[in-house]
Amino acid sequence: MEFLGVLLFILLLVYFLLSVVKGYKEGGHPDEREIPIKLVITTEYRSEGGSGYEPDPNHDNWEGAFWDVQSPRNIKANLRIEYRDGSGSVTKRDIQVMKYGPWDGGAILWAYCQLRQANRTFRTDRIISCTDLDTGEVIAELEAWLDAKYQESPDRAIEQVIETAWDAVRVLFYVSKADGRLTQKERTILRDAIRSMSDHPAIDDSRINDLIQTLDIPSVVAFKQAFGRLVNQNRTLAEKVVAWADAMVATEKTVAAAEQEAIDYLRTRLTKASAE
Repeated sequence: MEFLGVLLFILLLVYFLLSVVKGYKEGGHPDEREIPIKLVITTEYRSEGGSGYEPDPNHDNWEGAFWDVQSPRNIKANLRIEYRDGSGSVTKRDIQVMKYGPWDGGAILWAYCQLRQANRTFRTDRIISCTDLDTGEVIAELEAWLDAKYQESPDRAIEQVIETAWDAVRVLFYVSKADGRLTQKERTILRDAIRSMSDHPAIDDSRINDLIQTLDIPSVVAFKQAFGRLVNQNRTLAEKVVAWADAMVATEKTVAAAEQEAIDYLRTRLTKASAE
């Protein structure tokens, strides 16, 4: 970037000088002569690792951008790594991993680096050795270790709910918001229902609340389609959804018309499916 800035400045300077010379030539004194200007620009480029290159101990070789990662995953891990960067420099670092994901046949970590006191990206194929600072475990297969740790994480617990019970969550959210609001009692029932739909030990209230915050209210058509799929694919879960929806409506002193319509549809649709 510095080279491009210098080059741009030089080009602007040349343009200015040529404009001045042209002005003298076209409107200047007859006795004035045009003075030729010869400008020579030389550049020097040093590739990293080439002759004369001395790596800066306080600078990391570029390791790629984390937005290039496919399917980024949130994870928390405190690691001590021995790392060889793109220039061949080897350093030992303590890092707090925040995200990771597959990239170009390997993986990239997004982590806070204690050595640099800043966020950095690290390629797994350049990690020479790795130790879990929390347990002291020497990690031989880092990518497999990260995958296993992710499977145990709260984020994975929420993902499993989305993968296996998304229609149920959307139906319950529609019922809870049918009157235009989500009361604390309804939120508690919804949160307990989501926890019940996941057998993951890491799921907690804070992650469930985060999930609820991201939900959009389905349209009436989408609500009915979601429950229809649920009845056809998982009758047992559909019956539980109706029970949870009943419990939500029962917390209200006055049942809104939209809530009653939603409950009536759920009961009718489930009864019809049971009779088939």
